[in-house]
Amino acid sequence: MKFRIATPTLNPGPALQACVQSVQQQEGVCATHHIQDGGSTDQTIEWLRTQPRLSWNQAPDHGMYDAIARAWQEGDEDILAWLNADEQYLPGTLAKVRNYFETHPAADAVSGDYIVIRPDGRALAARREIPLRRWYIVNGTLYVQSCTFFVRRRIWAQSGGFNPAYKITGDKEWMLRLLDRGTRFHHIPEYLALFTASGRNLSCHPDRQAESERIRRDFGAYPLPALRLLPRLCRLMEKAVRGKLFPVHIRYSFIDTATLSPRVMDARTGSRWQWPELESASHDAEKCVYCSHAPKKGPDHHG
Repeated sequence: MKFRIATPTLNPGPALQACVQSVQQQEGVCATHHIQDGGSTDQTIEWLRTQPRLSWNQAPDHGMYDAIARAWQEGDEDILAWLNADEQYLPGTLAKVRNYFETHPAADAVSGDYIVIRPDGRALAARREIPLRRWYIVNGTLYVQSCTFFVRRRIWAQSGGFNPAYKITGDKEWMLRLLDRGTRFHHIPEYLALFTASGRNLSCHPDRQAESERIRRDFGAYPLPALRLLPRLCRLMEKAVRGKLFPVHIRYSFIDTATLSPRVMDARTGSRWQWPELESASHDAEKCVYCSHAPKKGPDHHG
């Protein structure tokens, strides 16, 4: 079983090197890590030219999802995944995912738990998730984090890919279509990746709300916000019953973007978090990994 991991980039800065290292440290698996760059003007391309173990290409694209689709179209690997430039796999993640797919042949796609961190590696939240439920997603947020998501290539091919009309919430729209097609999603109750909350994430984009409203309309969400509170409360209750909301002690490996050395981090944290104030105050188009649009302060993330 082989993995193809796509990383879409646009001026990612030094975080990309830590991201790449987190993939290359995976042991006992066969993985192709492909960097699809949309036209970086920093030192990204110069660095990529020194990396013989990486597959990469630079070409204009129509946003992050277009870049991911371009990366996935190449190759013949069995399992597809994407890891954004400021995210990292935890040690042993790909082996765990491979073993799960091999022992659960009915699974079409899997996702797992993740740790939300600041850019310096300090923990903000330990996100222990529950199985994917359409009712929760269409009326709330997509609680599958892309850095923990893996899908069989045949499912991607059969689905028609991302809808090009969605630049910010394309993964949510795609996964709802997958659910409607009967795709069998499984959940691995282990931490698989680190998600960096910097305030420059695509979730902070000012067009996100408009796209989310289109998804709610197209997929049959409750029309009134008050009614949408019910599935959100039910999801929180399910997480509470399963013990996913309470603070826990976590110990994890973080690759420092400044030194590219692994650091072991310890923290006690719960599942609720907010975008870091200092970073979220200015969504700088020149520094944004994903887009070049106007800034907006990120919302609380209570999902």
